[in-house]
Amino acid sequence: MDNTGARPEVLTSGPEVIYTSQNSAKIGWETDELSSSFIEYGLSEEYTDIEGNPDNDSLHEVILTNLTASTTYHYRVKSADLFGNIYLGTDSTFTTEGSSDLTPPATPEGLSSSYGNQWTKLTWNENQEGDLSGYNLHRGTVYPGALPLIASNLADSSYKDQGLVNGVTYYYQLTAVDQSSNESSPTEVICSKPLTYIAGDFNGDQTPDVVDVVAMVNYLFKGAEGHEPLEAGNVNGDEEVTISDAVYLINYLFKDGTDPCICTIPDGLLARYQERSKAILGLCFPFEDNSKDVEVMLEVHTEEEVAGIQIDLFFDPSKVEVKEISRTSRTENLGLYYSIESGKVKIGMVDIYGANILAPGEGSILKIKFQKKNNQAGISSVKIDRAIVVNPSAQELNVQIEPNKVIRSIPQTFSLAQNYPNPFNARTVIKYSLPKDSKVEIAIYNILGRKVKTLVNEHQQAGYKTVVWDGKNQKGNEVASGVYFYRITADDFVQSKKMLLLK
Repeated sequence: MDNTGARPEVLTSGPEVIYTSQNSAKIGWETDELSSSFIEYGLSEEYTDIEGNPDNDSLHEVILTNLTASTTYHYRVKSADLFGNIYLGTDSTFTTEGSSDLTPPATPEGLSSSYGNQWTKLTWNENQEGDLSGYNLHRGTVYPGALPLIASNLADSSYKDQGLVNGVTYYYQLTAVDQSSNESSPTEVICSKPLTYIAGDFNGDQTPDVVDVVAMVNYLFKGAEGHEPLEAGNVNGDEEVTISDAVYLINYLFKDGTDPCICTIPDGLLARYQERSKAILGLCFPFEDNSKDVEVMLEVHTEEEVAGIQIDLFFDPSKVEVKEISRTSRTENLGLYYSIESGKVKIGMVDIYGANILAPGEGSILKIKFQKKNNQAGISSVKIDRAIVVNPSAQELNVQIEPNKVIRSIPQTFSLAQNYPNPFNARTVIKYSLPKDSKVEIAIYNILGRKVKTLVNEHQQAGYKTVVWDGKNQKGNEVASGVYFYRITADDFVQSKKMLLLK
């Protein structure tokens, strides 16, 4: 029996004094559970001070400052896990340095740049010194020669230099600085020249923004024309404008993703395309095909989260016509865009603000209603011609299109499946089946038996169903990590299952 929630976390390594200086120290440790990070410390085991972070993690680092040189301090770890269990470590000591640290950090590696309209973005690899304070960035327009300091003590390993002049070559160098103000040797000089042409500026207004995402969606799925420069829609540099570019641009605008690429695919992007996980797509037709209106389901199985989908369907327009396209509960938070031409349907699904995705797993994502002409049996002419599936990092998944299959639209028994993924950290999918029309309630309960949220409370038609829980309560607030239960009540059928939310 898993009794993890009944005990405090266990230290799997540490605590370890990562570094000391005259007036500071960093202490790190690792635990087998997510928990807060605190250090009690003082000149004796009375521990007069405490420092730390209430956020839950399994890797912990706490920096103690304002210490006295050449002084021995007592300290111990104190933290609480997700279930409120308190861990209190044993007493340990460290001694601050008596003289200043004169050893500089290593020179940063991997300094590189990307550019756009009046800006350059610099990125580099993080230094591994425990006493690192930050980075100093130097820039100038004349080289060789000393490059003036433009930003100091940068905490992150990237910096966007804005307000530059297009067409001017800028030179950059980077140094690392530790807690004792020792500065590393500078990196090799790199250069960057901002340009007025901007990848991602689909509508040509010199600013990549959500307008460009909408313009791109209109171009891809609604036949819109006249957006210039059209080449700028090739955001990821693969020489084709697809849903991948839309997701790539969404990540850049709203999720601090990689800047739009210039002209060619960078090596890092090429590497992402070499090993792709799988997405399996297929059309499912009802078992009985005698009615004039036929609802076809698009089934998708993915091994990871999906941010965008593009589907091209072909059909025989002399035999059937498209009457309606709609989302399912799996995709209710994604935008749906489509255009219908003679014998072809082009469909796109993406949240243009990047906030919602399709969770991993399998199930229906689209319902496409066709109407047969003159009662001809021509529904089998519907085929998937092309499919592009993109994860939240704008990587295209390895798509496998299955042959059309016929399914029984009505299950034989009531059932409630185990949620997937489980454990989960953002959203999870719950599937269930109804052999007849029923009044259905599906609700989430916490470990104390209190109802957290009602997912379904309505009369539903018989069939295979799917509902998504986003880890929020009835008020729309995110709930805490822990064990939860979900229960279905449908006519006389009642069943509950357990799931684990981890953040």
